[in-house]
Amino acid sequence: MWRQSNKLTKILKLTALFGVLGIVGLNIATVVAATVSQGYKSSTNLALGTVVSTKTDGSQVVETTLDNESRMVGVIIGSNQSVIDVQPGGSDVRVATSGQVTVLVSDVNGQIKAGDNLVISPLSGVAAKDIPDSSAKKYIAIASEDFNSNSPNAKKVKIGYNDGSSHDVLVGTITAKMNLVDRPNDATIKKENFFIALVSRIIGKQVSRNQLLAATAVFITTFIVTGLMLQGSIRGSFVAIGRNPLSKSTILSNLFKIVAIGLLILEVGAASAYIILVV
Repeated sequence: MWRQSNKLTKILKLTALFGVLGIVGLNIATVVAATVSQGYKSSTNLALGTVVSTKTDGSQVVETTLDNESRMVGVIIGSNQSVIDVQPGGSDVRVATSGQVTVLVSDVNGQIKAGDNLVISPLSGVAAKDIPDSSAKKYIAIASEDFNSNSPNAKKVKIGYNDGSSHDVLVGTITAKMNLVDRPNDATIKKENFFIALVSRIIGKQVSRNQLLAATAVFITTFIVTGLMLQGSIRGSFVAIGRNPLSKSTILSNLFKIVAIGLLILEVGAASAYIILVV
């Protein structure tokens, strides 16, 4: 009985430890999500929110296009928009490489919704939502808000095509979370889009790829931890009953408490995964 009580105490302490670690992890995640910028030189006046790449020699930054997106470094931001700012001598522009930023976007690939991956558009330095037939090779960021004709800062711009025709598109700014990674191939994108669409339909809100991955990781980790804890407790309880049948009622009572704690941990994990998807 003393051993079972001691074991229950250890589990309660472990549960409390997980709670503390969760709070610490949340604070660390907040720091990690902070905007980080680096100084670069530019020979032209680049507007805030412009997506930029380095020149071939790396000496300066210029507006990103489909031709130089492999050297993409980030988005132009203001002097007071970053938490961590690295400014080498001679720098005259700040480029955000991570965190939440304001980015120039266009609806040339369709209206943007929160959670959409952003890629470089045919307009130099301007992002657009990712579409299956996009020629982009890299992601820029994940949209944090919608962009359409009702957006307060949306302005019409006429763009010309190679065949001599022209078309009006909307250009403006939205907030987005930097996500400078390679764009997956078309087969992978289709598979991801299926699961993202399914989860979005269940949640009732558009979710991003990163949200889906984070929520899945949290739930699977919680499920494994809970499973291991319950497996050890159930096995230990039956072994204890075999050795001391007279203590069966006490052992089972403690086992039910451990099962209840395990289910509580599982519920917390599921709730955390859900919060990641809806926030």
